Amino acid sequence: EGSAGSLIEPLLDSVILQHHRLPDFKVRDIPLQDALDIAHQALVAAAERDIHTGDFAEIFIVTRGGVEKQVRTLKFD
Repeated sequence: EGSAGSLIEPLLDSVILQHHRLPDFKVRDIPLQDALDIAHQALVAAAERDIHTGDFAEIFIVTRGGVEKQVRTLKFD
């Protein structure tokens, strides 16, 4: 876990895992690409708020077919 984990984890818990929702909230499946985009945007937002977060993030996608690693750019400064 990187230095921005405490910023990102609650957001992903709420958006991806649907934690801390009102009882009548309907859970929906999120397509893989949407989940990756949400995770990337959360990492970008955290990188803007945490000076110790680097310029790139490694995202590991675990499926029945195996593990894929993507490297995503976070900052351009």
